[in-house]
Amino acid sequence: MPSNTGAKVKIESGRPVVRDGPFAEAKELVGGFWIIKADTLEEAVGWAKKIPLGEGDEVEIRRVSEIEDFVRDDVSAEALDQEAAQRKSGAWPQYQA
Repeated sequence: MPSNTGAKVKIESGRPVVRDGPFAEAKELVGGFWIIKADTLEEAVGWAKKIPLGEGDEVEIRRVSEIEDFVRDDVSAEALDQEAAQRKSGAWPQYQA
């Protein structure tokens, strides 16, 4: 989702500082990521504050799109139906390398 729906947690003077989005596009390389399930941005910020960051380190929090976020139209209906059926059955596609 867009950065205006997220937040950043940065360690400054040994304490977590939270900044709300939006953010300019980052030019740095992403060092890694976590996917956590949180019901609110505030809950996600709480988790981010527990990450063992060093001085000046920063974590950006973004919402991940859920299937319900996609518009159902003539183009997407078949794919959305397939996704719903796979979630219901627990049968996820196997990808070959």
